[in-house]
Parts: sequence; C-alpha cells; structure tokens
Amino acid sequence: MKQPVQFDENSRFEAPEYDLLRAAYENLPQPAWVFDRAGRYIFQNKLDREAFGNLIGKRADETRMPKEQVELWASMHKNVLAGETVHCMTETETRHGRIMSETTLVPLIIGGRIVGGIGVATDKTALVAAERQKAAAQARLETLLALSSDWLWEADADHRLTRIQGDDGLMVKQFPDWTGSKLWEIIEDKADPDGNSAKFHDVLTKRQAIDGFICEL
Repeated sequence: MKQPVQFDENSRFEAPEYDLLRAAYENLPQPAWVFDRAGRYIFQNKLDREAFGNLIGKRADETRMPKEQVELWASMHKNVLAGETVHCMTETETRHGRIMSETTLVPLIIGGRIVGGIGVATDKTALVAAERQKAAAQARLETLLALSSDWLWEADADHRLTRIQGDDGLMVKQFPDWTGSKLWEIIEDKADPDGNSAKFHDVLTKRQAIDGFICEL
C-alpha cells in the first residue's frame, strides 16, 4: 500500500459491499488500522487488536505508548494529513512481546478531502534480528582479522580485488595499488615460476574453489 486510498464523495456501500470490504481488512496478514483527522482509531483489524488491544476512539497519547513513540506517531500523522505516504521502522511493545515492524501510513481521501489515514505494519523482527547477528558476526571477524598475521582479500564477480587486509594493515600499505586489479594480473612471472597464477586464473573463472596457491611477492 503506497498510494492514498480514495473514495468519491458520492460513494455508497451497500451492506454486502461493506461487509466484504471490512472482511478484507479484518483478514489482512498483518496489523491494519484506520484513524480520523484527530488521530483517533476508528477501525482495527484482528491482528492489530490482538497485538495492542482495543484502541477504538483513542489517540496515540491516550494509549500506553512511550512518550518518544507518541511523538513519532504525531509527526507521521501530521505528514499523512498533508497528503504524504509515510514509511518508518518502529520498535513496539505488544501483547506478544517486543517487535520491530515496518509501518506504512497513507492518506484516506473521500471526495477530494483527507479525512484520516490507513496504517499497515509488517513484522520485521526476525529479519532485524538476523541482520544484527550478521553484523555482530562480521564485527567479531574483523576483530580476529585485525589480530591475525594471515592475508585476506575479497574480490567481485569479475575477480577484481575489492579489499585486502593482513598483518595489521601492513598489507594495504605495502600494496596500495592492488585494489581494483585482478590477482593474476599483478603477479610477476618471476614470482610464479611454476605457472600457478595461470592455474589460479583458470580455476576461479570457472567459479571453483582453490587451495594451496603459492607465489613470492
């Protein structure tokens, strides 16, 4: 949902249509809600009620939201009433525990006038947790590499070096022009009398693993 939800001022929903529209929102696979211009909840679907309880008739500052989150909601509400679509990541305490969600708010327009907004939240808790674990693992790896005497290099899909590291930064200082080059292009023939660089080139271009590559630098 990225565009304002609009209805013509002459729109009228018969009972079956209204029930169908309400059922659609009620059964969305993520929490959804509707609020008026004053910021009061006028509709919550099943998942939103399960997560936050019945908030109908309340503004954010009349709920148990922390002060900083109330201020965030007030800012987003102001932007929605100005006709903007708002996206943000929020961390919220729910009945099911603390979750990270990607929230989208869009204006609700009837007869050309913004009468409120519609919100949808997508649970990103597992994704955020995985990203944090990945970042922590990368930080641990960086710490180990900084203490290691081994040499490490990373290359892109074209085998051009994008990063070199080793000997506490001495490798970078010793070979500053390596970045952007292919390893077999910078190894001189005299440093590779057994032709290992050619084998190295052949194996990597076939996207195969290589072990025991030796040369003098």
